[in-house]
Amino acid sequence: MNFSLAYNYNKTDVRSFNLRVIGLPQLIDAENLAPRHRAVFNAGWTLGDLSFNVRENYYSS
Repeated sequence: MNFSLAYNYNKTDVRSFNLRVIGLPQLIDAENLAPRHRAVFNAGWTLGDLSFNVRENYYSS
């Protein structure tokens, strides 16, 4: 049996932008739409030609 766990933390801060290219709504989207926390758990089992895999994804707001 094989197990794996992956975790990612993301915090996006836009520090400068050109208002002629990007508007305030797009700036808010860029900073807030990606999840802050993401985790992936995977379990795999193999017996001969039979294999079984389970994966769980977690996304926070």
